[in-house]
Amino acid sequence: MFGLTLMFTRFLSALRTAWQDLVFRGALLSLLMLVLSATIFYTLTEGWTVLDALYFSVVSGLTVGYGDLTPSSPLAKIFTMLYAMLAVGLFVTIAASLGGAFARNRSERRVGRRRRRRDGASASEPQLQVAGELDEEALDDLRARVHPDGSASTWSPRTADGRESWVAATISGRLVGFVRMVGDGDRDAVLIELLLDPEHHQLGEALVQRAAEEARAAGHCRLFADFADAQDRALFKACGFSRVATGVRQLS
Repeated sequence: MFGLTLMFTRFLSALRTAWQDLVFRGALLSLLMLVLSATIFYTLTEGWTVLDALYFSVVSGLTVGYGDLTPSSPLAKIFTMLYAMLAVGLFVTIAASLGGAFARNRSERRVGRRRRRRDGASASEPQLQVAGELDEEALDDLRARVHPDGSASTWSPRTADGRESWVAATISGRLVGFVRMVGDGDRDAVLIELLLDPEHHQLGEALVQRAAEEARAAGHCRLFADFADAQDRALFKACGFSRVATGVRQLS
């Protein structure tokens, strides 16, 4: 029962699609007018009832007839031959249009399924946002997941100045990665905070690389980072960072 319902639904859908085709509409209306004309002709020339004339017109147009009714006059026989050829030609045109509509609808359903799968997959892919609006509550939640001991920075986007910028990574709207940097003069920029959700640590390289691109676009020549964390140290190395020796002088 379900299969029949599905077939009928798809037939109606194909019929609506085919109806948009001028050739289909013209062929269908021509066939209906031809059947009506043949019915009137057989009723007048052969003396058949309207039902018998309609029956013969339909079966003669779609098949070769069943032999239970046959025209007797020469005029009716000639008319039947011409009528059958025209009706079959129109029927083939209609069937071809319907077949094309079925094929188009099937192709559109496949494209729709692929698009839904693609949209579903893209919803689970990380989205990187540069210096965009940052939900402070989401940032605190990420810090709690990364530093459950409460040792994370307390920086807030509300206190950001013109030297600071950041890159955030979200998956399905959830913040899973964050890197913050500050411009230190005209030449240098420094990464001062990196947060990676434990389940999405592989996003770190993409975040740092994007931060490097932003620093380069801002005119900085060097990008520094803190290598204190062993896991982050490997990440920075993969991003092309190298160790440098630095010196510190006490001024007071």
